[in-house]
Amino acid sequence: MKKILALTFLFYLVISGCENENLPIDSEYLLFGNFYGHCQGDCFNAFQVDNEKVQSDDADGHFTFDQYQFESTRTLDKSAFSEARSLLKQIPSELITSEIESYGCPDCADQGGYFMIFETDNEKQMIIIDTADTNDQSEDIIRFKNLMSAFIEKHRDQ
Repeated sequence: MKKILALTFLFYLVISGCENENLPIDSEYLLFGNFYGHCQGDCFNAFQVDNEKVQSDDADGHFTFDQYQFESTRTLDKSAFSEARSLLKQIPSELITSEIESYGCPDCADQGGYFMIFETDNEKQMIIIDTADTNDQSEDIIRFKNLMSAFIEKHRDQ
């Protein structure tokens, strides 16, 4: 009987560990990147990740918060997808559950910012984060912002 219980428990652990391979937010996608308001040329980098792939929008132009529509220009390789999924698993819960939409003062001094866009309950949510470490950014947000920055730098011009 003990063997059956132990095997059942082990089976449950394996199965439950595999169930949550979806995004850590209740959304079909996560769009993230960086932006600079007043610049010429490469003013933003955007990546969209879902449960199957990560794509990039490499178009030159300006990021407009209320009008931006992601247009895939390339699909990144499986290694980049694995990195993006790993990044997503590290999104601080406070970014998802908080009603705060802006941390710091992104691009107020032409320093740019980072953004995340996702949809929950058919409502699009956007969070923007200052490139500078500000008092309203927790250690978890700063760590995540740095991970996001590293991903963007690595994959923006492949």
